Amino acid sequence: MRIYLLNASNTYNYGSMMMAENFITYYNKATGQSHTYFVETDDPVNTRERLCQATGYEDIQVCPMGSLYKNNRITKPQMLQALAVKSGIASKLAATMDLIVVLGGDDYTEDYGWIPLVSQFLKINVFLRKKKVCFIGQTMGPFYSFRKPVARFFLNKTDRLYVRDRITFDYLDRLGVKRIDSIPDLALMPLAKESTEAGEKRYISFFPSQLIFNYTVSKSREECLGFYLKVCTHLLEAYPEYTLALIPHVLKPQSSDDSIMVRDLYAHLPEDLKSRVLALDKTLLPYEVRSLIKQSAFTVSARMHPVVSSIECGVPSLCFSYSQKYWGVIGEGYGLGDFILDVRNTSFNDLYEKFTASIDKLCTNAYEISETMLRKNASDQALILQKLKEI
Repeated sequence: MRIYLLNASNTYNYGSMMMAENFITYYNKATGQSHTYFVETDDPVNTRERLCQATGYEDIQVCPMGSLYKNNRITKPQMLQALAVKSGIASKLAATMDLIVVLGGDDYTEDYGWIPLVSQFLKINVFLRKKKVCFIGQTMGPFYSFRKPVARFFLNKTDRLYVRDRITFDYLDRLGVKRIDSIPDLALMPLAKESTEAGEKRYISFFPSQLIFNYTVSKSREECLGFYLKVCTHLLEAYPEYTLALIPHVLKPQSSDDSIMVRDLYAHLPEDLKSRVLALDKTLLPYEVRSLIKQSAFTVSARMHPVVSSIECGVPSLCFSYSQKYWGVIGEGYGLGDFILDVRNTSFNDLYEKFTASIDKLCTNAYEISETMLRKNASDQALILQKLKEI
């Protein structure tokens, strides 16, 4: 089969890359066949090299962004035209595809505004009911105002919609969306080159986000940096037996580059604590990040997928949340709602107080949390393989 993967363009976002590499690895495994995968990207050389290196699989092709459309672009008039007529907007490459896969994420929510949401629906509508299109591993909704009937109209045209959490499933069911199924987040599977060795617990892994302050009350990066400094200082002083690993989760684009926050955070730490801090400022592959997580007593993260990786590694984690997706995948899916601290409508002072209380609870119950996560993860991994076979 020739399979076109959407939402896999940035391998420097480790969450997106994990979902892409695991779809390739486990779809081949589930079908017992090798397929040709097409990934659209603005960085063709690095994208293909990193995906091939991570999966050990070579039949991965890269193409420019928008390659499903003629001239690699689609205009607003063409989007609207596609609602009414079969207008020939699709490219010759699109015509050769057996399956279009819209990989998971939270693009189909209103967490980032409603205009990008409607644009996403209009773009994919060109292929709905014309090509086989599956949405896999999605967090969707809630939708508001006229976006409710808009979402219902477009989603009911998909061949299959696999959501990654029960909250999304129940919401779309109430909305009247048909052909819904569920599949756990693909990053919950082991990565192709991931080590099975747990390793000695030497670290506390901390994943600061460059962007999370945009969702807080203050919207101040300076206050966010101060908050991260307090978090790091607390961890270093409360757990002197561990090294604190500062790990960026997103490296591109520059506006989202967590390594900038890692560098600033390390630079502002007290000098007497820096000897116990490992500030990672280099590009890694996701399986290398998981190696560090497996050597960690616990993780603290302002990004979601480091927590998903921690679940797969059996390592307890606490996260700072800014969107709906955390509550479905981590809270409802794994019963870890007590360790999700929502930054929205919260001051950094209140957030720090919640952090210190929650991290104590996490460490006190670390063994039980780890065992529960591993049991649930085993069943989720079996379910992922089952659903990929169905697809």
